[in-house]
Amino acid sequence: MPTITTRRLLLRPLQATDGAALQRIIGDPTTMHCWPSPASPPQLAAWLGAECAADRRFAVCLRADGRLIGEAGTSEVVMDGAGSLMLSWIIQAPYGERGFAVEAAGAVRDDVFTRLGASQLHACLGVDHGALRRVAERIGMALLGALDQAAPGLGRSSLYVIDRECAPAGQKG
Repeated sequence: MPTITTRRLLLRPLQATDGAALQRIIGDPTTMHCWPSPASPPQLAAWLGAECAADRRFAVCLRADGRLIGEAGTSEVVMDGAGSLMLSWIIQAPYGERGFAVEAAGAVRDDVFTRLGASQLHACLGVDHGALRRVAERIGMALLGALDQAAPGLGRSSLYVIDRECAPAGQKG
């Protein structure tokens, strides 16, 4: 799994040693106001171990000082009987509204289309979480529709999609 450098961020493979920093982020009620209940330390450790082994999630760090401000990546899901990649991201509240989520999510989108050669990428976002929906739209995703069943912990959800052919110029692989 590569390390990705953007204008202001460094996305590096998530590591087991990132647990304490991630616990601070997901334990912050402002950061997690539209997400399911924060994971307990044992739940986070189990999730982190599985994600590190799967090589599909990035620690989102500031290039200036290396501070971990979030995480982003993909998970494999089955939709309509076919495998798909689902994009998700969390950026710590003090760094919200500065474009870091767009930068991180866009970098993961580019990685999915170039390195992994995927043809499509999805995101499942709570209908009441306007900031997440704006990020999806800014990286070129389009609203596919409401989900018949709510995503666990998210309540009513909308499904977004971007096809490789619709990715911004230079991001198709």
